[in-house]
Amino acid sequence: RFPCHEGTEVITPARCEELDCCYDASYDADDDKKPTCYHSLPSTYGYEWVDPSQAITRKKPIAPRNLLTKDIELEGNMIKLKDKTPYNTTAYDLKYKVVTLSNNAIQILIWNNATTPEILTPGTAENPLLQAYITDGEHENFAITVNRTETGETIFKTTGALIFGEKYIEWSSLLPTKHLYGLGQKDAYNINKDFKNWEEWPLISSEGVYPSMIRYGSHPFYMCFEESNMVHGVFLKHSGCKFGPLAVKVLPTPAVSFRLVSGYIDIIIMAGPEPKDVSSQYANQVGMPAMPPYWALGFHLCRTARNASLYSNVSEKMKNHSIPYESDCIDAQLNYPDGFKPLSPDIEQEIEDLKNDGRKFILVQYPFISTANEIYNNAADKMLNLGDEVPYYGLVNGSVVGYPDYDNGNTREALFENDVMKKLYGMADGIMLLQNTPLNEAAVNYTESYMTSCNKDTPELCCGPNDATDYPFLPHSIQDLSDGTVCMDAKQTSGHKDAHLTNHNAYGKDHMGTIHTFVKKLNEELSNRNRPMITSLSTHPGSSQYGGHFGGSYRPDFVAARKGLVQVLEMGLAGIPFTGTPLCGSINKDSDDGLQSDLCMRAYQMSAFFPFMMSYTELGADLRDPTIFPDQVIMYLRLVILQRYMMLPYFYTLQWEASTSGVPPVRLLAYEFPQHLGSRGVTPQFMVGSSLMITPVFNSIVNHTSIEVAATFPPGCWYDYYTGTMVSNSVNGTNLTLSSLLTDINIHVRGGYIVPMQGDTTTNATTTTEFRLLPYKLLVALSCDTYQAPAVHSDLTTTEPPPVWDATAQ
Repeated sequence: RFPCHEGTEVITPARCEELDCCYDASYDADDDKKPTCYHSLPSTYGYEWVDPSQAITRKKPIAPRNLLTKDIELEGNMIKLKDKTPYNTTAYDLKYKVVTLSNNAIQILIWNNATTPEILTPGTAENPLLQAYITDGEHENFAITVNRTETGETIFKTTGALIFGEKYIEWSSLLPTKHLYGLGQKDAYNINKDFKNWEEWPLISSEGVYPSMIRYGSHPFYMCFEESNMVHGVFLKHSGCKFGPLAVKVLPTPAVSFRLVSGYIDIIIMAGPEPKDVSSQYANQVGMPAMPPYWALGFHLCRTARNASLYSNVSEKMKNHSIPYESDCIDAQLNYPDGFKPLSPDIEQEIEDLKNDGRKFILVQYPFISTANEIYNNAADKMLNLGDEVPYYGLVNGSVVGYPDYDNGNTREALFENDVMKKLYGMADGIMLLQNTPLNEAAVNYTESYMTSCNKDTPELCCGPNDATDYPFLPHSIQDLSDGTVCMDAKQTSGHKDAHLTNHNAYGKDHMGTIHTFVKKLNEELSNRNRPMITSLSTHPGSSQYGGHFGGSYRPDFVAARKGLVQVLEMGLAGIPFTGTPLCGSINKDSDDGLQSDLCMRAYQMSAFFPFMMSYTELGADLRDPTIFPDQVIMYLRLVILQRYMMLPYFYTLQWEASTSGVPPVRLLAYEFPQHLGSRGVTPQFMVGSSLMITPVFNSIVNHTSIEVAATFPPGCWYDYYTGTMVSNSVNGTNLTLSSLLTDINIHVRGGYIVPMQGDTTTNATTTTEFRLLPYKLLVALSCDTYQAPAVHSDLTTTEPPPVWDATAQ
């Protein structure tokens, strides 16, 4: 059943009949979420195929079947079956085109006459892995079907209703299996989608209004397994480049549905057939990830305090305890909310002292600029506006701000090419971009007179009524597209001066790209050959060309910790390999019972294997850095961080692999073992490269000495990292229960792989610079097909294995 009318309206039988859909309210205990009003099959909201050589006619052709081959492109016209969408907006006649891009990728486009689609250049396909068909017959509407050439299996087929009209677009595709991954970001405890309960979620960049939901970025891309265990990828390029938010829904069929409020349909299907192949094919579409500098893989500190003395206290304690760390932001809100001002002399001195101590300075920046800043006046024509040169204003932390149009290629020069910004960014080794969804805290009051009412004294009056009422359909759980962010009717300053709606989800990516270009140019001027480290809260397809992702408001609890893991895994699938989430959360719990030491110990254990590791807290939140815990815990956390630093040669190699192939460093078990069905449903475990498997703990140990953790061991042989003991050797994989002490990190090494390392946990080195002077060592795990031997720890200077972690003994 494909729902006929999504939204808040209660659909009665009479209303469903008026929509020309089917109605059935009978209860089914096994499928209690099924829609009561749904499309017929074939739907009355479909299209008829028209031979491009013939005149447009409403006569239904008799079962034409055109095949896309390596030599031709499919294209033609489509006639709507209804003049209105279910939301009573005008429906359009359409054009379609299917293009072979290569042996492993095709593009599908559907658009109306008012749109100019971006048709990619056809490529050579001597041995195409995919075949596309156009079908239209007596028992079905126009549909596009894609089969895998080798198996004949259908991996994509438009079905249900195809609706394309004013302010509403809907299309659906059948799926070969329910093993679908991607389509983030969303607030998720599991990586798998809930097909049984018809799970739905929006893809929209937003923060502030929905604090319990992770919606900082939008990545309309998914991988799906087939019955043959091969994998393909689908990129919704129409939402990956422009055209604002969309709604996603999975159906038990299995199928997936998409609903948009603007744009056209532009889909790229990638053949894989392995997950790593799909990652590479996707990266070729959106851009290969940037390679971070080596130091970026260390441990980082940041807090929001508006109090520099707090930084000094933490820094001194970290040095006193010889805890490795690489950088500090000093304060996440040094000039908040106007990051376009110079820093105070005291802060500049703190930065100089930090660097003299061998560490890096991370500058935290925001996208907006205070209207009181002279730079704002010089770049006023590069700010989002209301049209007719009427400025648009927002409110952040009580200050009136403007929002630069980072999609405008001239914005960088207008905002950043001045002495103030060059000095500010010249001091920074890394940049962390926050609140670039972008945030607007004005309590919006929609008004017809917004063009005359909007001024610096009344930023709440800068949204017109269209923002609140002009969208007949809104993505799931969204009541107002403009809540907590820029008004969707604000105008861009470049191109066709489109409404902000069309570029909203890409705002953070454009912000990041502008900063990246400026920093690279500045480094060249300063003869600084170092690669920039940039992370962004809001990301979009292609963001990884400029850097990584960090951020999110997480509470210090085990549920949030697991959601953080899901975010890292999903961002890796989305082509953003350099990703991290705040250690042990960034905000306080609702209850006032303080931090749990065991929770934060487990968070450090897991995050030590994330690509980006940072302790970060928001304003008013308890600190989470290692020095705030009891001495025994501090010494243990020091060992955890030392363990990370030992493995940086391996982590750096994985980042290089990501930057050249798109393959993420942190992976789902199903990603690394696509043939193993037992890995498909596993969320709480992950692979670091192909060699290491981590099984985090997401439960409190309470009053016990250990806790049991369920673990899946995929096919092959696996060794305990610390003892070298073989734990599993199976052709089909095994499920085991691990007994985990509070100080245990469940690390298992895959047989047949080698992990390069440097230094050990007895060193006094506290930065990557110092660690890179230490001897290398190799962790060699023998395969089990010939040898039945434990893992060998090979040190270049000694045969002694690394010391077993024991926080109590230390």
